[in-house]
Amino acid sequence: ERMGAIFLCNATQAFQGYFFRILRPWMSHRFLSNIHFVGSNLRETLFKHIDPSQLPAHIGLTPVGGTHEEHDVPWRSVPDELDAFIADLGGVDCLPSASDGLNAITMPCSTEIKGDASATNTGDIDLLIGKTQILEVMLFENTLTIDWHITGDLHGVVFGYKVCSPGILGQRIHKEGSLDVADGACSPASAGCITGTLDLVGHKWAGCKLQLTLYNSYSRSDCKTLAFSVGVEAK
Repeated sequence: ERMGAIFLCNATQAFQGYFFRILRPWMSHRFLSNIHFVGSNLRETLFKHIDPSQLPAHIGLTPVGGTHEEHDVPWRSVPDELDAFIADLGGVDCLPSASDGLNAITMPCSTEIKGDASATNTGDIDLLIGKTQILEVMLFENTLTIDWHITGDLHGVVFGYKVCSPGILGQRIHKEGSLDVADGACSPASAGCITGTLDLVGHKWAGCKLQLTLYNSYSRSDCKTLAFSVGVEAK
C-alpha cells in the first residue's frame, strides 16, 4: 500500500454511518488508519498534513480560503503510450523478441534421470516461490534402488514422492510418501536435508516414473537454489 493518506471532505452522515461501515471489514487496519473524515474542526485533521494555501477552493472549505490553482494532470491513451514507449526504445526493430523474453524467465520444469545404469546424478534446482519443481527418474527392469539427497535453504519447502505410470483415467500411483524424518524432525528445514530410498526389488515398476516433487511455499527471496544428488543402482 503506497497511499499516504486519504481525506474525505463534506462526507454525508449516511456515508460515514452506513456505506463506509459496510466496507470496513474488507479493509486492512493500515489502510483504515490512513483514511480521515474532515469535519468542521480542520486544524485537528486537514491542517496537520496540508498547508491551507495548498488547498483548492472548489472543495467548499470556506474557512480555509485556499488560493491554490488546479493543474491539469498529463495523460495519454494506451495506443499513444505504446507509441511513445517504442519510440523511446529506438523503434520497432529495437523491441525484444519473444525468445529473448522466454529466456529471461526461469520457469519451473522437470529434470529427468534414467535409471537403467548405476550412477550418481547431481545438480542444482532453481525453486521459485509458489512454484513446483519435479525430479523424475525413469524406472527399468534392471533398476534396483533409487536414493536421493537434497540440501539447501529448505525453510518453507514441501516435499513428496510417488511412483506412477500413465493410465486410462490419468496417472496411476503405485506408491507415494513424503520426507523420511529422522531424530524427531518434522519438516525439511528441521531435518536439514531431504533424504530417502526407494527399493524396487520385488516390484514390477518397469516403465514407471519416480517423481520427487518440491514446492516452495515461502521464501525471503523470489528464488532459492537447492542441490540434489540422486543415486541409481542397477544390474
